[in-house]
Amino acid sequence: MKESAKPWVFPLQIVASLTVIALLIRGADVDRVREELAGASLLWLFLATLIKAASLTLHEVRLWVSMMPDHRRPALPIISIGYTSGLANSILPARGGDLMAVALLKKEQDVPVPAAVAAVAVTALLEALVFAIFLVMVMLVGATQWEQLIGPEKAQQVLWVLLGCCVFAVTVAVVSIFLAKRRPKEDSKNKERGLKVLIRKTLEETGASLGAGRYVLINLGLAAIQVCLVVGCFLALLPTVGIELNPNMPVLAVSGVIAFGALSAIVLPPSLGAGPATAAVFVYGLFGVTRDQALAFAAMSWIANTAPVLLLGLIPLLRRIRHFGSLKAFTQLTETETETETETETETETEA
Repeated sequence: MKESAKPWVFPLQIVASLTVIALLIRGADVDRVREELAGASLLWLFLATLIKAASLTLHEVRLWVSMMPDHRRPALPIISIGYTSGLANSILPARGGDLMAVALLKKEQDVPVPAAVAAVAVTALLEALVFAIFLVMVMLVGATQWEQLIGPEKAQQVLWVLLGCCVFAVTVAVVSIFLAKRRPKEDSKNKERGLKVLIRKTLEETGASLGAGRYVLINLGLAAIQVCLVVGCFLALLPTVGIELNPNMPVLAVSGVIAFGALSAIVLPPSLGAGPATAAVFVYGLFGVTRDQALAFAAMSWIANTAPVLLLGLIPLLRRIRHFGSLKAFTQLTETETETETETETETETEA
């Protein structure tokens, strides 16, 4: 069995997040931040929250689409599982809720672990590819302004990184499709198991999903709409505290906040908002926005992005906790369920 995560890792990440927030607040005028929040537009905040809820639902629909055509399952249970893992992702860093999604797909829908991992991976891969392409287009359109903000050299480096991400995503897709086409027929007597086999089967399942042209086109189309909704959510948040950008390029600004905020989630739990707040202060600072106003925006962003996750994911999570008896039992499931298939099958037949 794999060694579980160190118990001190998550508390350390919480402390790091609180430290970052404290440092951000220390350099700001707290009274001014309160004034910005007191005058915030609740109508724009409500609109941003609705847009975020729509983007979350669309993401879970795409998870369902990613499982086709080889592993068809009812849509509503898959969407419910997606809501649950989305709530976990808002609490845990490094997309920890994805492990929960894999475990629940295996436990509740009898989806093989490689196929479940592939479905989660394809959903994330296509979303990342579409967003990277979107950022490249935004940077090319606003190349002059972006170079003025961070300098030509850094702007070129960012552009190359985004292009590299696109190439990486396409390469993974091509390799996995190639492996899927060369996949041998399943032999019920073949008990070959292990980590390498799990990785190979996951790539094969990924290739099978990406090789289904009609479903990939549907998934890409939905991913494009989802990216537009995410960007639209942040655009709707700008008027909540009356942010004025100089230069006035809101799409470029919010795209930078989304990108930096997503990267911060790798090491900091998104639920505390330390990463997105840092991203807002840094990126909007390039556009002449004060730290006070950027922090007020970050607070509005935290509400708009957290409320839908809680509302949509809390009930499915509570139902599953009640089913498994306790939160501890439920978390143990997420840690062990994905290992069960490989551990129980590593034993080969001892009899001829």
